[in-house]
Amino acid sequence: MKNKTIAIYGDSLSTFEGWVPEDALFYYPLYSQDVKTVDKTWWKLLINKAELKLHTNVSYSGSTVCGNQTSCGVNDTRLAKLIVDGKSPDIIIILLGINDVCSGHDVIEFKETYKLMISKIRVLCPNTDIFINNLHYETASDGSGNAPESYIHIGLRDEYNKIFKEIAKEENLPLIDLESIITKETDSFGNKMNVGDNIHFKAKGMETVCDAAYKVLKEFYK
Repeated sequence: MKNKTIAIYGDSLSTFEGWVPEDALFYYPLYSQDVKTVDKTWWKLLINKAELKLHTNVSYSGSTVCGNQTSCGVNDTRLAKLIVDGKSPDIIIILLGINDVCSGHDVIEFKETYKLMISKIRVLCPNTDIFINNLHYETASDGSGNAPESYIHIGLRDEYNKIFKEIAKEENLPLIDLESIITKETDSFGNKMNVGDNIHFKAKGMETVCDAAYKVLKEFYK
C-alpha cells in the first residue's frame, strides 16, 4: 500500500484545523488536551505508518450521514470534495455515525442512507478501495457520562454496530472494528483509556484507532 493516496471522510473525530475543508467546523486541536499536533491524529499516524499520501480530508465536526445539510455524508456537494484536481484517491476511510446516534436517527434510515452514500462514492470514485469503521464505546449516547440529555439514546449505538456488520457484508467492504477495542471496559466514565471526553479520542485513542486501521489495510493489501 506504500505511496497510495488516501482520503478521510469523517466527523469531528477526524478533523484538525487547517487540514479539513474551509467551511468545516473542527474539534482538534482546539478542544483536545493532548492532540495538539496533526501528527497525533489517527489518520496522520496511519499515513506515516503505512507510507501513504494524503489526498484530502473531508471531515466536518458535528456531521451526520443522514440529513439534508451540505455537511451530511450523503450530500453530493460534500462528496464532490473527494475529487481533487480531477482525481479520486486510491483509498477512502469512512468514520461517521456517532452524530447520527446522538441525533437519534433510527437504524432503518441510517442503513439506507449509509448504503446510498456508498453507492454515490462508488460512482464518483469507481477505482477507489473503501474502508468503513463501526463505532467505539462512548459515554454520550448511553447516558453514563455528562453529555447533554439530548444525546442520550440508550442502545442505539449497539444497533448501529449491527448495521455496520450488515453493510460490510452486503457491500463487500472491509470493516475496521473499533467496537471491539474501545469498549465499556476500557473507557467507562471515570476510567477512560482512549476517549478524552464523552466521545472524542485522546492521544492514546488516536494510536488505538491507527493500529486498528493499519491492521485492516495491511491484510487487504498483502
